[in-house]
Amino acid sequence: MVTGRGMARDPELGKKIDSAIIPGLQGGPHNATTAAIALAAKEAAKPAFKTYGQHVRRNAQALAQRLMANGIDLVGQGTETHLMVLDLTSIAPSLGTQVAFAMDVAGMYANRNTVPNEQGSPFYPSGIRIGTPLVTTRGMRETEMVKLADWITAVIQHTTKEKLPSDSKDRQRYLKQFREQAKVDQFLLDIAQQVQIFAREFPLFTW
Repeated sequence: MVTGRGMARDPELGKKIDSAIIPGLQGGPHNATTAAIALAAKEAAKPAFKTYGQHVRRNAQALAQRLMANGIDLVGQGTETHLMVLDLTSIAPSLGTQVAFAMDVAGMYANRNTVPNEQGSPFYPSGIRIGTPLVTTRGMRETEMVKLADWITAVIQHTTKEKLPSDSKDRQRYLKQFREQAKVDQFLLDIAQQVQIFAREFPLFTW
């Protein structure tokens, strides 16, 4: 990693990188890390954790099936794990950033994500990634996944017109304007209110 060009700019670069690794990243042992691993191992050894994992997967499958029934494309046409990637390419390439932000305003969280044969870019991807561990931890099951899928679908459909400008120079300005408008978008705020009322039935910390 330390090139001649880098050393010319900073002769101490190699030493800084070495120090960042040891003791910076790999120094220890760190008692807090050891304790966290021990607690995680203890939790994973409980029969209830296996049941929880099964619920996570069933919820993911229920969510994926409802989204696809609503006309939303998924990478791999479903999921076999705890997460899924929604492919928005058929709606509009590079729509992931807009949909992820609109979902946030509507009270739901998602990450923008690239998709296979990405027509956008890592900075302006065409997908979003969602998962079910947290909602499962809160006690939600397959019935609730249907409701979540319908809200997600509504946000996507509401955001389909928010296509990025073809000129890359205009994109940051466009996204800034989009975010400001989304924050006061009554359609998204109405969903957020419904989500908030719904979420109260499933407290975040129940133990």
